[in-house]
Amino acid sequence: MINILICDDSKLSLDINKAYVNDFVRKRKIKAECYTFQEINDQLKQLYQNMPIDIALLDISMPGMDGFTLCKELRKRSETLGIIMLTARTQ
Repeated sequence: MINILICDDSKLSLDINKAYVNDFVRKRKIKAECYTFQEINDQLKQLYQNMPIDIALLDISMPGMDGFTLCKELRKRSETLGIIMLTARTQ
């Protein structure tokens, strides 16, 4: 089972990326669980402290904690974590 984390403060971007991920794993018959968060909160922190995250798609700019800071937190728990940084900004 692969645990995938998607964090994006934009609901639209979150839904689109979740749909892409779900479609990808379904077509390849990969067993995966996708966790989505619009904000970095205690529930998210509890998740990654108690469960290994294999792949993380992180928005660069989020309220409270940016994606790079969250990336560093996640990397402390797993050196093999695959990370994809996201942004909707054009500049």
